[in-house]
Amino acid sequence: MKNLVITAEQAKKKSEHAEISPGLSCDIVRYLRQNNRTLAQIGELTGSTKSFISRVAKGERNFTVQHLLRLEKALRQPLPLLLIDAINEDSLSKEMRKLYRSLRKSLELSGRLRAKVIKSSK
Repeated sequence: MKNLVITAEQAKKKSEHAEISPGLSCDIVRYLRQNNRTLAQIGELTGSTKSFISRVAKGERNFTVQHLLRLEKALRQPLPLLLIDAINEDSLSKEMRKLYRSLRKSLELSGRLRAKVIKSSK
């Protein structure tokens, strides 16, 4: 019988390689491109090749959690805010836009507060 118990390290590795939805992956590349990042630069930020990023942009491949964690670290932007920024607000209904704006504002304030706490603890 196969051992069904996995270690915390095995679980972490498995979750880091979980794929993100194609739509969100494309949105992230689009957002970064709109902010003057080239495919090659996005590849460097994610530890991937320009070719891989091109396929992500076309919806042929997906980012993994590991790619997103690398982006968060390289851009020094909290991952939740990066994901919110990647969403095209125009694609949302009026009701969702209100929620989107409220969430985005909360995340921005949270990020500023986090930065102050980190700065004051040094």
